[in-house]
Amino acid sequence: MEIFLQLYLLILCILLSVPLKCMYVCVQDVDLIYLANVTHGFSGADLTEICQRACKLAIRMSIEAEIRNERMRQQNPDADMVGDR
Repeated sequence: MEIFLQLYLLILCILLSVPLKCMYVCVQDVDLIYLANVTHGFSGADLTEICQRACKLAIRMSIEAEIRNERMRQQNPDADMVGDR
């Protein structure tokens, strides 16, 4: 249990050190308890790399979703007018 708690806190600290937008995008869908359970034996550098890659992936996915939404708005400009009422 002690190692689990240490891993959980380390992962949380790593995520707190990344930019706020990245942290919000990452943490909202991440089960930190599961991550701490499956990373027993990982170094701090390993955990940092995992968290950084997850944040970058989440940001990419967020940008892709924004691009898709913008394309849909451009293809159907009247849809925005209906939603704004």
